[in-house]
Amino acid sequence: MLSNDEKIFTIAKKNLGCSQPYLNQNKLTKLENVLLDDNPLPVMIFEKKYFLSDGHTRAFLIKDDVVKVYLDCDLMDLNSMYEDYITFINWTQELGVYSIDDLKNRVISEDEFKEKWIKRCEDYLQQKDR
Repeated sequence: MLSNDEKIFTIAKKNLGCSQPYLNQNKLTKLENVLLDDNPLPVMIFEKKYFLSDGHTRAFLIKDDVVKVYLDCDLMDLNSMYEDYITFINWTQELGVYSIDDLKNRVISEDEFKEKWIKRCEDYLQQKDR
């Protein structure tokens, strides 16, 4: 839920960066046939660019050239979590994913998604907490 100080704005879909390099085929299939709500997606700022902190599948399915977003202030205020997302963004860019459209050839099975992405993130977070 948005607070009063979280302003909704629009951004060109092509200018919206990603914090994950894959889409889960199962989740994509489930959402393809559902009328997507008009809720804005959370973004963060890194190196003067906006990146999704969540909602990659929804953003991918949006047909418009612009996407409604809001600045994820909770994430930005939690320095350690923000730093984790910077790591995820860097990993994503290392794999050649810079925008939502780059995900079109990176749709993988749910098992692959768990192995390639969720496990990598969990391993990183566990290692970091040691």
